[in-house]
Amino acid sequence: MVILLLNNRHRNRGFTLLEIMIALAILAITMTTLLLSTSQVARNSRYLRDKTFASIVASNIINSARFRLITLPSKQGSTSGSQSQAGNVYHWNLRSQNTSDAFTQKLIVDVTLANNTTPLISMTGYRPVLQP
Repeated sequence: MVILLLNNRHRNRGFTLLEIMIALAILAITMTTLLLSTSQVARNSRYLRDKTFASIVASNIINSARFRLITLPSKQGSTSGSQSQAGNVYHWNLRSQNTSDAFTQKLIVDVTLANNTTPLISMTGYRPVLQP
């Protein structure tokens, strides 16, 4: 009976090397997955922030064109510029197009970040033509 108690104490002293290695492997896989997920969330957050501010810039440009604060050719044409918003510089390109209605002009604005050529947002608006 004394020998049985000694053998049980010897077996319950700790984990085997294999058990520790398996636990560390599971921990490493879990931490890697968590880190990748967190970095993806951060990238998505930056993209959505930039897209939100680009939509604000586009809305400002369309409203400025509606109130004739931005000069556009009377028929069809384009103009471009840049605007600073939340510490970033956004470039915009405003195009005007004729519509089937002689009293309405279509406005299309594309907004990109300063270091990118792909538009973050493209917004369409309309304004009245003063003299068709």
